[in-house]
Amino acid sequence: MSEIVKTIIQSGALTIRDVDNGDEPFVYSSGNRGPGYIMIKGLVGQPTVLKFLAKKLAKKLYQELPNPPDFINGNVTGGMVIGWELRNQLSKLYKKKLPYCYLRVARKAGGHNELITGNLNNPLIKPGMEVLIVEELVNYGQTTINATRNYREAGYKVKYTTCILSYGNPEAKIGMTKNNIEMIPLITLQEILKIAKDEKLLDDRLVDQYKDFLKDPVGWQLKRELVIPKESAKIAELNGISMIELLDEDALKKGAPKSKIDGGFVYYKKYNNHPKVWIALDLKNSDANILFAKNLCEKTKDIDLSFGFKVNLDSVLETGISWEISIIKSLGKPLFVDLKMWNGARTMTNIVRQLCKMRVDYINVYSHAGPLFIQKLVDECKGTSTNILVLTVLTHYNNEYTNQIYGCSVEETITRLLKSLNGVDYHGVILPAKYAKLASDKFTVSPGIRLDKTKKNINYQSMVCTPKEAVEFGVKSLVIGSTITKSEDPVKVLNTILSQI
Repeated sequence: MSEIVKTIIQSGALTIRDVDNGDEPFVYSSGNRGPGYIMIKGLVGQPTVLKFLAKKLAKKLYQELPNPPDFINGNVTGGMVIGWELRNQLSKLYKKKLPYCYLRVARKAGGHNELITGNLNNPLIKPGMEVLIVEELVNYGQTTINATRNYREAGYKVKYTTCILSYGNPEAKIGMTKNNIEMIPLITLQEILKIAKDEKLLDDRLVDQYKDFLKDPVGWQLKRELVIPKESAKIAELNGISMIELLDEDALKKGAPKSKIDGGFVYYKKYNNHPKVWIALDLKNSDANILFAKNLCEKTKDIDLSFGFKVNLDSVLETGISWEISIIKSLGKPLFVDLKMWNGARTMTNIVRQLCKMRVDYINVYSHAGPLFIQKLVDECKGTSTNILVLTVLTHYNNEYTNQIYGCSVEETITRLLKSLNGVDYHGVILPAKYAKLASDKFTVSPGIRLDKTKKNINYQSMVCTPKEAVEFGVKSLVIGSTITKSEDPVKVLNTILSQI
């Protein structure tokens, strides 16, 4: 194995770039980017190296295959030359000339419209024979699996496949097992990196960087703030990471490969749309709100603060909802549009549809709207970055008021409203902080937050608490307005709040 690894490294087939020190990452066919690239197919230009590797692989197959294959297939393009050379080496070991075919990517346009080349009218290859499928390199294994299906559909048997290098990808192993095929590689990438490090064939730091990437390609890219393609974004979201789709021009600004965007790839970036603090823009008019938001973003651009903005219905109606939303969204912070919807399904659905197009992060709807309507709104948001929050009771309510309207206490009112929505997969709940536990495992948002709970700061509110108290109650996100927006130093106040939570 050591000899194989030395040969591959000395041939220049393996390159690892020092991305953490400024090198550009490689762009892969999947649209992802990473520090390493190994090009086995490029060894066609080094016949001595290629012959050496094919000879080693032939010896391994001769020892491990229970029976010789009836013929060999090389997949276009990487497996063609490797497959031919492997056929020559196996023919020597088995002391018989093995026939050879290659499999096209797509059927030939013309002639016999063949997919397999080499078997037509060939007396040496008959239906029912077993073929050994050869690749130069296997990552996810889909090309090998597709080749297996094509040969089986053509009437041949496939039990074993082989390659010079396997990435050791678990997904490939699962796919092979499902299709009842076994992969026999000459060597895996993990083995190459281990031997390279043990024998000091490559810089330890570069090897570790590549190993970290192979262990978690999606996490590796996000940690370095690289934008990732759609399929990888799905993996990130399954791991609880919020992602947002980028327009092509935005993706290019974020460093996405132009060649991939031109090829139709859609890129996503990591997006924290669950800030710890929502700053309620409740100033005298829309222009004042926009000016405040711009100034705050400018002053905090080099500080890692977890906040977003909330705009109210009266604010967005003043200049037109799309105007204020588009301006604030352009600042790069999450946005919560506080509409407190409670209307017919058609009206609410139309509103949500438009806000989804504008990439609003949160919209709220009164829980009284009912499970059918709310689920319809949730469904409308699927596939977008928009989330639905259900609003239970406001913080100026008290037990006297809820008893008068609902016939029960504030706590019982919230419990009943949330129970009525069992089975609806809305994202989160808006409720007074002291009742956060009633929302179970849902994302919780609470208004009525004050740094100072003296009478002059409580105003008309009945249920208020400090940021620290809110977090102790279990609240995930706080809505705070004038405490920040009307202060002499909003950045200092915001820092003070975030330090408490």
